[in-house]
Amino acid sequence: MAGLAIIALVLGTLIYRDMFVPSKNAASALNLYSVVRRTVTASISGSGNVEPQLQSNVNFKVAGTLTEIDVHVGDHVSSGQKLAAIDPSAQQAAVDQASANLATAQANLQAVLTPLTQNQITQLQNNVASAQQTYNDTVAQVNATNTQDTNQVTADQNQLAADQQTLSFNLTYQNDLLQLSTDKATYQTALT
Repeated sequence: MAGLAIIALVLGTLIYRDMFVPSKNAASALNLYSVVRRTVTASISGSGNVEPQLQSNVNFKVAGTLTEIDVHVGDHVSSGQKLAAIDPSAQQAAVDQASANLATAQANLQAVLTPLTQNQITQLQNNVASAQQTYNDTVAQVNATNTQDTNQVTADQNQLAADQQTLSFNLTYQNDLLQLSTDKATYQTALT
């Protein structure tokens, strides 16, 4: 144990001396300079990506095939400047169709707003009367056909009942004939 205490004391002394007591070589390690005026040049280097402070995505309002590009990479552009053009044929066809639809709608509106003449009113009334007569004739024809079909079904049912009665009579007659033949044979057998 005394040996451990001696080792701890030696180590403590060495650490104290290295930390708190300056060595003779420490003063010679200092660089001393005189204060003077001069230009100091500093440079900074780095690596990375350069990103713009402001960036905008450009989108067209309609889809289509580009036919013309009016700017290049790095060009400065301003608001409202033409950047590119797309094939206008699909949009022109849509405009033409919309114009035709508008003209048709305007013609229909004008037709509705224009009052009918007496001849047109009479013609329309005649058309309604003719259509009503055609409807009435068709209903009457359907009713007549239904009545004929009902009469035919009734006649067919009556004929079926008569045929069943005749068949029943013929069956009874055939059974009676068979019985008569059997009785005759029995009678002939009894006589002999």
